[in-house]
Amino acid sequence: MIHPDFNPLHRQILKFILILPILLLVPGNIITSASQPDLTPAQSHQLYLPLAYHGDIDLYISAVKVIQGTTMSHGYQVYIADRETIVRVFVGVNDGSKVVGVSGELCGYNQNSALLGCVSSDNGSITAPSFASNITRTLNFTLPDDWLKPGYAYHVEINQDHHIAEGNKDNNRYPDVGFQPFNFVSAPDLDVVVVPIEYQPFGSSESSTPEMADYSYLTFFPEIVLPIPAANYQFHEQVVYKSSEKKYNLDTEDGWKQLLSIITTIQNSEDPNGAYNYYGLVNSSEFHDCDNGCIVGVANQGERGAVGWSGKGSGKPQASRTLVHELGHNFDRKHVLCQGTENNIDQNYPYPDGMIGVYGLNVNNGQLLAPSDYFDFMSYCLNVWTSDYTYWNIFQFRDAQLSRGSGKTFDGQAMYIRGMLSPEDQVTLLPVYRQTVRTSLPDEGPFTVDLLGGSQQVLATYKFNMLDIADSAGHRHFGFFVPSSPETVGIRLREGDQILIEKSTQPSFSLQKSAQDLMVLDSVGDRTLVSWPEVSHPDEPVYYRLRLSKDGGLSWQVLALDWRDSSLLLPEISAVERNRSLLEIQASDGIHTSTQIYPLRLDR
Repeated sequence: MIHPDFNPLHRQILKFILILPILLLVPGNIITSASQPDLTPAQSHQLYLPLAYHGDIDLYISAVKVIQGTTMSHGYQVYIADRETIVRVFVGVNDGSKVVGVSGELCGYNQNSALLGCVSSDNGSITAPSFASNITRTLNFTLPDDWLKPGYAYHVEINQDHHIAEGNKDNNRYPDVGFQPFNFVSAPDLDVVVVPIEYQPFGSSESSTPEMADYSYLTFFPEIVLPIPAANYQFHEQVVYKSSEKKYNLDTEDGWKQLLSIITTIQNSEDPNGAYNYYGLVNSSEFHDCDNGCIVGVANQGERGAVGWSGKGSGKPQASRTLVHELGHNFDRKHVLCQGTENNIDQNYPYPDGMIGVYGLNVNNGQLLAPSDYFDFMSYCLNVWTSDYTYWNIFQFRDAQLSRGSGKTFDGQAMYIRGMLSPEDQVTLLPVYRQTVRTSLPDEGPFTVDLLGGSQQVLATYKFNMLDIADSAGHRHFGFFVPSSPETVGIRLREGDQILIEKSTQPSFSLQKSAQDLMVLDSVGDRTLVSWPEVSHPDEPVYYRLRLSKDGGLSWQVLALDWRDSSLLLPEISAVERNRSLLEIQASDGIHTSTQIYPLRLDR
């Protein structure tokens, strides 16, 4: 509306000012001195362009977010030292208008408050105001590696070169004076032993293995979503899992539980003091189609040990997401409800429908992940990332583990007692194996194991707890070392005074001692087929544990556990390694064992 007191000339000038922006934006209508519109003498007048009034622009820092994979909201804030970090600086404008070309710098300070230097934003200048949903509208700073330390701090300043005229420059710095701590805290690296599984289902003469030449399909995800400085991987010798019955194939829950028990046993026998997370990697999809849903992994809840598939094939990115999910269970995370098929639900998860709730950020490539499009990796949904809730809780769990004291230790010959408990309280005792080890007695719990001698005499008693299987509701298993007693002929498990299971056998079998009784036959490439005289027991089935040492007995790795055949195809062993390699074969009748060690020298 135009005020009636305006004279015609004022009206004409105002009309020109109002339509000028439109003319400038329409192609072909850009007005220059050479293309002024014709004005009649009655309309002619002088105009001095531009005719515009600007109020004072005021840029200010509205927020600063330190991000290592997810934006931390109030109550879940933790920042890990020596972990790749991006700082997002949000710039506001007093009147909400767009301001182009806003730049900034971030300066770092060490624990002694000494200036380390200043860095410019990765994305140069931006258009303000900033929005959380647009990574290009925030000033993003990748911190130098040597700034990622406890006690280090920073300050941020925008428009520091005064390229943009402002009416108020006092709010261009955060904090106003001094510096703001990053609040980095120390956390241990994640150390993982990957155990590749050679899988042979019951009823098949073929076997499958995961991709082992390049494990990047497995290892890429943990470092970008877990609260760790780095993930370190060691790769185990290949372990054979040959299903003894159809119900133990890896298209069944029983099969995955059995494989988890094997991996947990291998882990405890090789790493009794708990320095590593062991992860069995199996190419299950080679035999079991997963188009309509399938089991892809299983893990111990709150304790080390897990197994997972290699993806839909011998090596696919789904393997890494499964690895993170199962490690989450090891770090005592329950499932997040998303698809509705999850069990063992975390009732405290703060965001609806399994969504991550805050913006995620892939610090490797700068990809921003919207909270409505991505779901927590502890759910069964497909587009997964980490929520700040899960990130924070995993840190808290791992931090508490560092201060957890170990139980009473012992050193010497030990027997490893293991088994499974069903939801119906049915106990299965698995074969006992023996070795020399330095470790701790089991943590005390509601269960008791009695070592029995002749005439049911109790030789020793130990309290213990069981491990919950996270992905198998109601199922539990156990495995622990206790000092070995040569007089032991039986094992009794109790819960209070209730006897859950009792088993006794008499030792009446042994392995051949002579290395000449171990036949070594060259097979495909550098692999070696070993066979030995079958051991029999009059009353019990006999199981074997095979361990390989490539360093003359200094260290051992399990190749097969609960093995029923009297031959095994070994992994590749070079000629140089073979001259120092030893093969240990231990036979078990369930309680007693017989052990022999054979050299694999070519000249024997």
